[in-house]
Amino acid sequence: MSIQSITNSGFSGTKARSIVKAETEPVNIYKMSYEVIAGAGGGGGGRNHPGWGGHLGAGGGSGGKISGFDQIFDLSTNYAVSIGAGGNKGNGYSAPTNANNGSSGSNTTLAYNGGTFTAVGGGYGSSGSYNYEGNSANGGNGGSGGGGGSRFNTFYNYNAGGAGGTGTAGQGQNGAYGVQRQAANGGGGGGFTNAGKTNYSVNTTPSSSGQGHAGGDGLDWTNHPSFEYIKGGQAGSGISGSANTGTGGTGGNANGNGGNGGSGLVYLQYRNELTITVGAGLTASTTIDTDSGLTTTYITAGSDDISFALT
Repeated sequence: MSIQSITNSGFSGTKARSIVKAETEPVNIYKMSYEVIAGAGGGGGGRNHPGWGGHLGAGGGSGGKISGFDQIFDLSTNYAVSIGAGGNKGNGYSAPTNANNGSSGSNTTLAYNGGTFTAVGGGYGSSGSYNYEGNSANGGNGGSGGGGGSRFNTFYNYNAGGAGGTGTAGQGQNGAYGVQRQAANGGGGGGFTNAGKTNYSVNTTPSSSGQGHAGGDGLDWTNHPSFEYIKGGQAGSGISGSANTGTGGTGGNANGNGGNGGSGLVYLQYRNELTITVGAGLTASTTIDTDSGLTTTYITAGSDDISFALT
């Protein structure tokens, strides 16, 4: 006859609790990974001074990022989503029009069952030679701060230019100072991981200021180590941040335009037991992986509602 149960008599003969089947905590199928990424700031335009050299525009700051793993949605409930656009580039100098600053990126918002996540748009990068342009010297505040502008002098003087913008705590880092001298660069925009870079340092005189100051580092996307996102824009080169990366636009070369900031994104990864419905005003793609049992949704543009149901 097979054993039907184990009695509550212990090996020592004293009374002990019954032994029951060990159970692991059941998986909560409603928990999911999420990332909310804002649009990044645009880079500032560049300014050339014939006979004195060029001033590179400052880089834009990366869009802010909010992420986590939790049960953030209830079933059969609409939740509003809005994807932030990247900031516009600053135009380079073209007589009689002065160079100008970039513009800040827009916020990305995601409503959830406890309120609204708001990732803050990246700050703008200032223009080259801001004292000639009449622009704000400082980079814009944002998710990460934009780089500060450079200041033109007709004598050999090496000091700080405009200050970098301030990042939002937990979402990004500060932009860097620009430089003040005959030919100088704006600062790098802040990235999610690190502040923007500058070669300005008190009591230090470099032999050259030709190198564009680097933007702050971002992150490598999970399982895609060669794909970096939410990175600050560098001074110079006039390259736009890629769409849906929250990467800052770079500053313009001498008289060149800056780059536009990269737009934002909402990323959701959840169990296959759940099905998402995406409103027509949103652009999204969804992939179901039967091997891992996980579904991934990227929401890349627009504003509308999403909701979830059991499959």
